[in-house]
Amino acid sequence: MGNQTSQWFAIYYLDSMDRFLKEAMGFKYYTRYMDDFLIIHHDKSYLQTALALLKNKLSQDEKLLLNSKTQIIPIKNGVTFLGFRIILTETGKILKYVKRQTKTRFKNKFKFLSKNYTERKMSYEDVRQVVMSYKGYLLYGNCYKLFSKYLNKLILTRH
Repeated sequence: MGNQTSQWFAIYYLDSMDRFLKEAMGFKYYTRYMDDFLIIHHDKSYLQTALALLKNKLSQDEKLLLNSKTQIIPIKNGVTFLGFRIILTETGKILKYVKRQTKTRFKNKFKFLSKNYTERKMSYEDVRQVVMSYKGYLLYGNCYKLFSKYLNKLILTRH
């Protein structure tokens, strides 16, 4: 979760960006979580104009810069947002898959939980909280089989 003040700072510093994109630029399909944001619009040139204006506004008003991951891409290629790869199919269905990096982190975390529970460094309740947190995150995507696979491999034993 990181530092709790990070949440407050994200709201405080990026509220002007939210207002600019929604109110001044008129984007209907815009979402943000902390410092990750996603805008969907049909006109590429309008997005390019908005990006240039946004970069200028953030650097002048908030002394902030967008990172190198900021890009304009066709939605048919899919987008990465909050650890998911989101794809819009030709039928209009939205598919959300976990990125490979997130999957690896998930697998390693379950190994870590099993080891620490066995060594009595974590209680059952601590393990359960972490597992439920991952479950909540993964079930936002098309990840039920992935979660079940690793949950079935999670063995908690104490000697």
